[in-house]
Order: sequence, then structure tokens, then C-alpha cells
Amino acid sequence: MVGLAALLCAACTAPADHTGTAGTYTVTVRAEPNPAALGDTHLTVTVTDANGKAVPDAMVTARMFMAGMPMNTDDDLLPGTPQGKGRYVAAGEFSMGGNWQVEVSVTPDNGKSVTATFPYTIEWKLD
Repeated sequence: MVGLAALLCAACTAPADHTGTAGTYTVTVRAEPNPAALGDTHLTVTVTDANGKAVPDAMVTARMFMAGMPMNTDDDLLPGTPQGKGRYVAAGEFSMGGNWQVEVSVTPDNGKSVTATFPYTIEWKLD
């Protein structure tokens, strides 16, 4: 019983990933720090195909934005640096507390771009 409780607690504190689909791809995003917080953030994006195989040769970009905010521009694209095995890392910043979106665009070799969008809630933390 104690072992089961420990397992359940570990699951409660496991890092939160966001997983969704972009066209025929499965896209998983993990923010570091985790949970996502104000300030500099590294996004690790993992892309797999419909068969669960890693997609190592795509162009991946991310965009962090707050819907409806005038500060958002299309120039805010964050390039994903390939890490191998279908993983890409992009760096950005959650500059204020509130409801954010992280939009991930995947462009495979065939050139047809697809996107997935994930919600993030960032808390204000004043010291």
C-alpha cells in the first residue's frame, strides 16, 4: 500500500508535458522550468509520425503569445534547434503572468507546415 501511495505521489509531481496533433504528427512540448514560470524558458518539442517514429529532419518553430495582446507579432518565431531523435529545443520568455499559448509549427521535408497550439497559465510571482 505504501508503494502504491508513493507511485501515485510521484505521478502527481511528474513534469507536465503538453501533447497534441499537428496534421499527422504527434507533438509533445515540455517547458523548463517545469511547471512553466515567468522568465526565460526552454521548450523541448518532440515530434513523431503516425507510426510513432521520431521525425528528426523537420523544421520546427515555436511562438509564445498571449491571445488578443497587441504585443504579439509574427516576428516572435523561435527556431527549434535539432537535438536528434525527433527532439528540438527553442528558447523564449514568458514575460508576464496570465494565459499564454505556445504554437508549434512543424514543416517536414515535403514542405507542408502544420501547427499545434498548447495553453500555459503563468503565475505572477512577486518577491
